[in-house]
Amino acid sequence: MPQIYLLTILTCLLTGGVFAADMLEQKAPVLAFLKRMQDKGSQTLLGIVVFIFGIVKLFIPSPTETSLILGDLLPALVGIVGGGILTIEALYRDRDIIPPFMASAIAIRKQYASGLGILFILIGLLHLILPGVILL
Repeated sequence: MPQIYLLTILTCLLTGGVFAADMLEQKAPVLAFLKRMQDKGSQTLLGIVVFIFGIVKLFIPSPTETSLILGDLLPALVGIVGGGILTIEALYRDRDIIPPFMASAIAIRKQYASGLGILFILIGLLHLILPGVILL
């Protein structure tokens, strides 16, 4: 299904863009809309949608794939990890007491946001350029 393939690429790019929004906004002011997607409501919605789509993507291969689970492993992991971190960070942003696991996810987001964002964008672009490669 080409729609799911395109949606996979868009979710990778959008998740990476939200992660690296601060850096991308400095480099290209046109991408300032990514910074606005970091407010609590937008980030929660994006995180939940990307997380669910990442889980679904494990079982729905791209049109050129023959391998069921390994076909889109990296884009699915982007969805699961990126969506999970975005959701956790948005939901626990304003709380005083944060469980240790959630605190570690938020710390990962704060410490490696730009690097993870660029990695997610690269995975999305590689998936666009090389659709038939296993794991991409």
